[in-house]
Amino acid sequence: MEATALPLQHQWNIRLQQNGCIELHQCDNFTHGVEYASWLIPQQINRHAIMMICRGQHLLPMYKTILAAGNSEPCAVMMGDEVMGDAFHLESYELEYLENGLIDMISRRGIPFYRILSRSPSLQGTLRQYSSTLRGLLDANRSLHIFVEIDSDGSVAGLRSLQELENPNVSIPGWHFGQEIVGLIDASTSRQRVSISHKLMHQADHVWVFAFGEDRNWVVRRMIEPQLSLHEACAATLLRDCRGVVHLFTDQVI
Repeated sequence: MEATALPLQHQWNIRLQQNGCIELHQCDNFTHGVEYASWLIPQQINRHAIMMICRGQHLLPMYKTILAAGNSEPCAVMMGDEVMGDAFHLESYELEYLENGLIDMISRRGIPFYRILSRSPSLQGTLRQYSSTLRGLLDANRSLHIFVEIDSDGSVAGLRSLQELENPNVSIPGWHFGQEIVGLIDASTSRQRVSISHKLMHQADHVWVFAFGEDRNWVVRRMIEPQLSLHEACAATLLRDCRGVVHLFTDQVI
């Protein structure tokens, strides 16, 4: 797989590789990668697009840059993951988005913003109601753009390998792998969480994936390796057979 320079993006020295559904965007460093992604993504977001945003170390500033772009106006912004609890509780992602001005920015643009909490007191009820909201938007023939960051353990939006997710020690009663929105117990905190599923990522038109730092190098390599044994699989490698385009941004040399 030969890397090619993009002539219009030479100021960031981006190298593009194509591997199946994965478009690998290699950059020299994190700063160039975020600047380039913030320039590229708004060109793909229009009034027919749903932005489903997941929490990530590097994603919040980029969300604000994308939504500040005059040519970027999605039909809706939906949260893709959350920690269960009361509305805007101290560990919630929606509180982080509120305190950092993202929710206000979306509101000023007149773009509908869909939070996950306060839909039902139970996790199962929350899953049903939020899944129904998502399905209603998708049935209106909207295109789905999912934004995720790869963690150093290969997990995506808190989801690990299929084998781990099927382990009853990390799943909860009523959780099903095939649903677009799933509930699970966070192994590190024992808190109930809501997240997008692998199935939804497979169905998305565009999945924007970010993997910065040397501790993500092994994950990126496994995502683009032509052959992979079962024990080498992780959540990120399951993105290799998505229906849409997986845009993978990294500062790692592969």
